Amino acid sequence: MRAVVVAGTRATGCRRSIAARKEPINSRPSTLADRRARSMLRGPESEAVMVFIHSGKSTNRRMGRLGLCAALVAPGVALAPALEAEVEAADNEPGANLGLTAPNTPSAAALAELVDFNGDGRSDLALTGTGGWVTVPVALSAGDGTFTVLNEGVGDFAAWAATGARVLSGDFDGDGRTDIALTGTSGWSTVPVAFARGGGRFDITNGSVGAFANWAATGARAISGDFNRDGRTDLALTGTNGWSTLPVAFSRGDGTFDISNQAVGDFAAWAATGATVVPGDFNRDGRMDLALTGTHDWSTVPIAFSRGNGGFDITNQGVGDFAAWAATDARVIPGDFNRDGRTDIALVGGNGWSTVPVAFSRGNGAFDITNSAVGDFAAWAATGAEVVPGDFNGDGRTDIALTGTSGWNTVPVAFSRGDGTFDVANTGVGDFAAWAATGAEVVPGDFNGDGRTDLALTGTQGWSTLPVAFSTGTGFSVTNRPITDFATWSTAPGVKVIGALR
Repeated sequence: MRAVVVAGTRATGCRRSIAARKEPINSRPSTLADRRARSMLRGPESEAVMVFIHSGKSTNRRMGRLGLCAALVAPGVALAPALEAEVEAADNEPGANLGLTAPNTPSAAALAELVDFNGDGRSDLALTGTGGWVTVPVALSAGDGTFTVLNEGVGDFAAWAATGARVLSGDFDGDGRTDIALTGTSGWSTVPVAFARGGGRFDITNGSVGAFANWAATGARAISGDFNRDGRTDLALTGTNGWSTLPVAFSRGDGTFDISNQAVGDFAAWAATGATVVPGDFNRDGRMDLALTGTHDWSTVPIAFSRGNGGFDITNQGVGDFAAWAATDARVIPGDFNRDGRTDIALVGGNGWSTVPVAFSRGNGAFDITNSAVGDFAAWAATGAEVVPGDFNGDGRTDIALTGTSGWNTVPVAFSRGDGTFDVANTGVGDFAAWAATGAEVVPGDFNGDGRTDLALTGTQGWSTLPVAFSTGTGFSVTNRPITDFATWSTAPGVKVIGALR
């Protein structure tokens, strides 16, 4: 199989063409784009062509420097639903032209920030934060419900993680593997980072970040994301009383950061009201933005659109009743519910509700509001269930699943139709529903690399297994395989499960 970038090619949502080049896709893929390509391929690899179209029109930060609009095409080969493409002509020579029609973005599962410590395109789990540890245990998914457990030493990093620091995951060096950063501990002047090297190993850095470390210890909300679209995860802070700025630490990829602290007008004060901070790409430019919602008496959703240099453009447009609905006990769920590449916001779980309100981003700070009925799903969401966003059928639109309520034997899923309405399924999952009600940590991810969101459970006392509910697109296939000591370690005091909802 060969990767081809085709001169003169455009896909829906791609703003410009680029020069052609050709590169092999390794038999054991070494880049995230290669790995994701394999997970999306349906059919003989020998026939396939990978086309990357470099564009500013995507939220897929994990493909950052390789290409932001992507489609895998091959003669006679069917594609994943979110990557349907019509091939008019193609060959494997540089400069060949290919007529391509494709959606604006890859599937929502592909867009999600996978917790993937070895870069194989499957979600993994890791543990940190317990006093006395000198390791970071990692469970690498084999794709069939089994995991390879590794427990490599990380020097002082394990002790630093046990100080109460905020644990943030992301790809801080842009190599396609998930790394772990720490911030928020009083007295620190650094941001420690554990860079994943595959095989459960980590390289530890502890670079100085000046005043940023002190700002992070004020109780500010720390957000990880790619604020300058360079393919590396950065850190931002907001929500501290008295601030008029939004500090950002831009990762250089080596454990050091460039610090910015630019004014954002009233946004900083609004963020300190107790509002929910909603990260996402609200204008589809590939940079992380921040929205606010959930404060009483608001009638707007403020957004700070990242310029990529530490500056932000602030909007504060009206959203009608949506702002008041967000100030109830409902859960605020970001996602791309219509597959247009822009982050939207849904609300789930308000007491007495029979609907799921969705605010669809227009890309300019304005939203189109829907409030469609979802039958019993709204009431189920108000039972205290865990609300899990993800792409459970691989169609590129964010869906919403529920789990964790005592007495259930199902996992209800509201599949987005893209227009604010949902198709609700409530299929049986056997004992998985009861296991989820034990207080276990719910870990969403793509554990078999098929582009659909799955659910894993860990953290319940007495377990020696790691249950996984693999989404089939219409239901779930449940496994419950032994995982040696990892199940016990995940119940340790103070432990943080990387990737878990909580």
